[in-house]
Amino acid sequence: MRDGLVTAQGTTRARRYNLQTLLEETGSFACGGLKEDSVVRQVVLPAVDELPESVRWI
Repeated sequence: MRDGLVTAQGTTRARRYNLQTLLEETGSFACGGLKEDSVVRQVVLPAVDELPESVRWI
């Protein structure tokens, strides 16, 4: 929130947090033998590597 990477809406129990969009990327992956974690490691983690750890784990 402090760096503008996370926004908040609502109050108390109805409060919701959202990540700001920093990058949009599309790609195609063959479904045969595809593992979700391999896509995250190859595509997502390199894109968020420079963000603070507290933001990466959201």
